[in-house]
Amino acid sequence: MTILIRIVVGFLLIITGLFASDSAEYVEYILVDAGWSSWFLSPYISRILTGSSMVLGMLILLGMGARKVIYRSAMLLSAGMLLLAVIQPTLLGLTRCYACLSELNKISRYQGIFIWSFALLLSFFLYRKGVSAKGWQLPAWSAWVVVVLLFPIPFILNYPAHWAIYGEQAEVVMHRDLQLARLDTVRMNPALGTIPPGLKQGRKLLCLASLTCPFCSRMAYKLHIIRKDHPDFPVVVLLSGEESGLPSFLKRSKMENVPYYLMNNNLMHEFTEGRVPRIFLLENGIAVKEINYWALSPASIESEE
Repeated sequence: MTILIRIVVGFLLIITGLFASDSAEYVEYILVDAGWSSWFLSPYISRILTGSSMVLGMLILLGMGARKVIYRSAMLLSAGMLLLAVIQPTLLGLTRCYACLSELNKISRYQGIFIWSFALLLSFFLYRKGVSAKGWQLPAWSAWVVVVLLFPIPFILNYPAHWAIYGEQAEVVMHRDLQLARLDTVRMNPALGTIPPGLKQGRKLLCLASLTCPFCSRMAYKLHIIRKDHPDFPVVVLLSGEESGLPSFLKRSKMENVPYYLMNNNLMHEFTEGRVPRIFLLENGIAVKEINYWALSPASIESEE
């Protein structure tokens, strides 16, 4: 029975951590939005959490290391994720299970609560059951092999964007006339009316995004966080996609405090050149800089005078 429970808990933590490795970036934003971390530390904290889930799962599955310590650590991780799943609607206004450390749309908050409650209870059972002297035993040093091999995986599969390992540029200086007069809006946020003529005046950010792009939802969520602390942050978001996808995008990104418009798809393709998201710093309607979404910050709009 104990071996079966170890297998279940082990695979649950490993699979959760593996899925999380691909979407740890969204967890970064959750940590900042909740006020639990800074922009600098959150990329590392999110990946430490995902790496810990995989390491603990493998150690439990194979029966390695100091069992009592490992079971307590699994209980602590499960309890923390369960707490986040329970309070996230009140604290963050999120309804999906981002506490599962993944962006799987089909996992609801209630399913997330079940997953982490299940992991917590089974880890507690293993802790209370104790360690049998019988059975398959691996040498103590084997646990460190697992830590060394698995813990870096989130940093390898989805390294913090600011590392720019492949030479990614945070910003690109340009001088491009986007010809904003061509804007052909097919739907606007009723509270905002038509796209303001001021879009072509002064310094502001123009963000182009698709409702079906996961990186676009991350960009939008980041804008929400920035606008919480800087309500006057000058930005306009132009979205493309089917109108039916707008509610889920807004719920996921919490972009209710950011001016947005849903516009003509063909014209959006011309603006973006087939790549989204794209963020342009405008000066009197001319794009003078393009900013990568992961480098977006309040300083992106500051005057260089």
